[in-house]
Amino acid sequence: MQRGNEPLILQDRMSRASLGQHSESILDAMRKRNIGKLDRNERVQFCGLIRDDQGQLAVFLPRAIGELSLDNAKLTMSALARFGRNTSHRDFQSDGEHGSTGILSVISRLAADFRQNGLFSERQRIRAKNIGKPDWKRTVSRERAYALDGVGDVFPDIATTRTIDSGETLLAQIQAAVLTEIIEDHGWWIEGIRSRRADLRLQKYPSIKRTIWASQLDTLLPRLYSSRSIFLATFLAMYLRENRASNSGSLVFGIEDFHNLWEGMLRQILRGVEPKWNERLPRAKYIHQSGQSTDAPDRGMLTDIILRDKTGLAIVDAKYYSASSGGDVPGWPDIAKQMIYEQAVRSVEPTTNIRNYFVFPIEEGELGTFQHVKMHDRANQAVSGFPTIGCLYIPMKSALLAYLEGGPSIDLPAP
Repeated sequence: MQRGNEPLILQDRMSRASLGQHSESILDAMRKRNIGKLDRNERVQFCGLIRDDQGQLAVFLPRAIGELSLDNAKLTMSALARFGRNTSHRDFQSDGEHGSTGILSVISRLAADFRQNGLFSERQRIRAKNIGKPDWKRTVSRERAYALDGVGDVFPDIATTRTIDSGETLLAQIQAAVLTEIIEDHGWWIEGIRSRRADLRLQKYPSIKRTIWASQLDTLLPRLYSSRSIFLATFLAMYLRENRASNSGSLVFGIEDFHNLWEGMLRQILRGVEPKWNERLPRAKYIHQSGQSTDAPDRGMLTDIILRDKTGLAIVDAKYYSASSGGDVPGWPDIAKQMIYEQAVRSVEPTTNIRNYFVFPIEEGELGTFQHVKMHDRANQAVSGFPTIGCLYIPMKSALLAYLEGGPSIDLPAP
């Protein structure tokens, strides 16, 4: 597949053998860069975009998104870009060659600026003759005058200055070069940018080496005044520093653990989320023989999400599992932790109705497999005294769309 074409669309958590059947070159590119860690079932964990040494693009979509379509691939990349803008999360930068979700945000913002404003140009005043504002000092010193009877000295040519819009600046040249790269690699998922490709065809590129473009922008930055020029110099430098493709031409943008984005999405899109709950929860302490105390190591309890609605409080643990069989569900450590969190929240608000949930992604229109988690004795009888953890399912595609729209817009599903 040639650079700039639409990508091969694959699935996060697909088996390594299946990935090799789809594209051995993509699998080799991931092996070389140690990207796409394997889980216990030999499934490749990666969500995002990769280009191999031959220029083939592949994009891995999150589980439960539904059809492996170009529309869903665009949706995934847009969500990863938003995630990069909202977090300091960085992956795949140990070798200095690969982008992350953070640089996806930079790419998205540079593309949006170009789509809305076109190539950068600035008003410059240049010297001219007979057009523009007269420069009499330069006229007298540089131009030849003729004496006319009864009139005096006459200048047939007047030195002047005039203003022009210039796209020939280094900033505009670097912008054009970077936008050309962005259109080639990302134009398939960034809406509206391919239609502006013609604006770049006649634009000059920098004559200096690409390796010093970022440092040249740093030098230019203190002399810039307009908000747009400052934005472009800053973000173009970020792009150049964090998006240095390898010598072979491969690149990577994405995350190995989509759970981070799943949790971040739910925290933003669910209605009623209350912040700073972890600061209110009790902490474990070691009590000395003298009666003094010492905090237990680590930061204490860190719940994913706590929200409040008309029925009370809900403790939500975002889980990026299929939850369609006993082989792909949270294990005992997650269950025990969630039960302890419920006890902790009850200690803060003992009279409030409190529910406890795992929330899994699911395809649109499907029903979840599990209803809840309960403790049972060895005779398989339910045991009282332990909290019950409900199992809720939210469609992945609906969550992604709500995340891109911004703000809470989804109610926690009914059990």
